[in-house]
Amino acid sequence: MRKKQVIKIKTAKTTKEYHVKSRTLKPYTMSYQEVKAAAMDAANRRMKANRRDAWNVDDYNLACRTLARLWPSCETVDEVELPDTLEI
Repeated sequence: MRKKQVIKIKTAKTTKEYHVKSRTLKPYTMSYQEVKAAAMDAANRRMKANRRDAWNVDDYNLACRTLARLWPSCETVDEVELPDTLEI
């Protein structure tokens, strides 16, 4: 019989146990579409905060900087080993 793998997550008041299929966790990677959407959202928030109806050069530059900052995160990363207990 296969041993069930359990991770305990502790908060200030409670401890819960979760059954997992694997002890390794592959980090989430964003697709290009998600990165582009995040960059556009950042520029749109800036535009709306300044009460404008269209992007200006600074909004566009913010979108470009956000895209450049997030795009390297789309590369594949190594899996990480999950600990027995996570404290939140």
